[in-house]
Amino acid sequence: MSIKTLRKRIALVAVSALGVGLMSVVAAPVANAASTLTLEANGAVAEAKADGSGTSYGLISGAGAVTTSTAVMYDSGTLALDTTGAPTANNAVVTVTGGTITSFAGTGVTLTGLTTIGDDGRFGFTVKPNAAGTLMVIKIYDSVAAATSTTGGTLAGTLTVTVTTAANDGAFSAARSFAYIAATAAAATGDVATNADVSASSYVANGGAGIIRFKLNDVNGLAMSTATVVSASATNGAVVSLNGTTFSTSISGTYGGSSSHFGNLYVAQGVANSPVSATVVTLSVNGTTYVTKNFKLVGDVDKIELSAASRGLTGGANAAGFYLAVKDSAGNLISSITPSVTGTSINASVTAVTPAASANDDVSAQAFTCSATRGTGTITYTYTNARNQTITSNALPVVCAGNPYKYTASLDAASYKQGSIATLTIKATDVDGNPVSDYSVLGSAGAATTISITCGSQMTAVTAPADANTFTAGVKTIKYTVGTTAGSYNCVVDLPKWNSTSAPQTAQTIAYTVQGDGSISNAEVLASIVKLIAAINKQIKALQKSLKR
Repeated sequence: MSIKTLRKRIALVAVSALGVGLMSVVAAPVANAASTLTLEANGAVAEAKADGSGTSYGLISGAGAVTTSTAVMYDSGTLALDTTGAPTANNAVVTVTGGTITSFAGTGVTLTGLTTIGDDGRFGFTVKPNAAGTLMVIKIYDSVAAATSTTGGTLAGTLTVTVTTAANDGAFSAARSFAYIAATAAAATGDVATNADVSASSYVANGGAGIIRFKLNDVNGLAMSTATVVSASATNGAVVSLNGTTFSTSISGTYGGSSSHFGNLYVAQGVANSPVSATVVTLSVNGTTYVTKNFKLVGDVDKIELSAASRGLTGGANAAGFYLAVKDSAGNLISSITPSVTGTSINASVTAVTPAASANDDVSAQAFTCSATRGTGTITYTYTNARNQTITSNALPVVCAGNPYKYTASLDAASYKQGSIATLTIKATDVDGNPVSDYSVLGSAGAATTISITCGSQMTAVTAPADANTFTAGVKTIKYTVGTTAGSYNCVVDLPKWNSTSAPQTAQTIAYTVQGDGSISNAEVLASIVKLIAAINKQIKALQKSLKR
């Protein structure tokens, strides 16, 4: 098979003698310019020329960038490189491990063995690897000392070459290939170097197509040829395509075969507007399965559900006032659907409803606005789907309620065992006697409106109540752990923000007791002895009285 060529020049930029790190780009005076190393592209004959016009043979790929100084070559090939820099003001030294310097050209060149070469000007040289399956490392140093030694020199760049054999050319390698679920299709040029699926792109909207972007390489990391057969299939009624136009449950085609090529594999509904809740897409190369990916293809809008309405607060917008779910015929949640609110949803109390787009992973929060008028309403959504059908939601009752006008507090028991759990319940109603809104708070920051809820030394709140806590259907509950000291105590619930002489409303006091642990105290023993002595004395007196008769 013919050699794959890639004409990329790798410039390994030197560092200054001030000790800047490897591969850093440094602005140096021209009079003492750092040497650089350039890897020449493939050509018919490998040769080294001092002017840098040499050509490499068997070069598969180069680094292509200063910061990624790597290359791949065949074991039968030869690399041609040259150095550049100030001709007389800077020495350059090149060393090679895992290979041999086979030729050189230039003025003032000094050859030391077969793996080190140095010069005080520009020179070219060729390198041949020792064996396949190894790494050949070429390093260039700037040295103000003798050109034949790296002593005192500064490492200016390293080219690491992977040496392989042409016998592996064209053998597909899953390990060196890439495939991932992409968000969108793209032109089949450029590079793909990831196997990481794009988050949430396995979900496909009705009428859309999921995408697997792939790049197929052989064991040398080269693109597979145009003779490579690519096939794909999908399960559960989904269909696939290599061009995004012609779809079938199974397809076959050929790969692009250039180093910059990648492919797009598309998956879509087999029947328009019909859901495919789960499909497995298989991509095969030359008849062997390479990768599988899972997709969900949702169908057309079939159902709109409204739920979990909160009691709205009069005189304001109520965020997350209720929730929306949009589903297809299989019950899959559909995202990015924004229904319309019906005119009957608006009345004197509910003055506005703000639909928000649906989600595919959860219900979506919706908002409604209440006027200053307390009352009720019924919210309904509609949506015209892709089949021109009008889908109508359930009618969701909502309430616009006021803030607390009156509140009461109570405990779930009058007496508690030591270490038990007690529940304090605060109930609040608005001026109409209905439960307050779910947006009404216990209090607000500030001495005059800060809540004060205390339950003596024998109750510790599991979660301490706060001003910003809200009521739910007019109720707020607080859990406490009960202490171990028996006795009588009180809870005092004071919500100054809602205390009013017009209600009238004041702080609430609730008495409770903590029971003993069942043991007998010394006082109880003494009292029992006193009672026993009294009883004995009474009996003695009775006996004495009877004997006198």
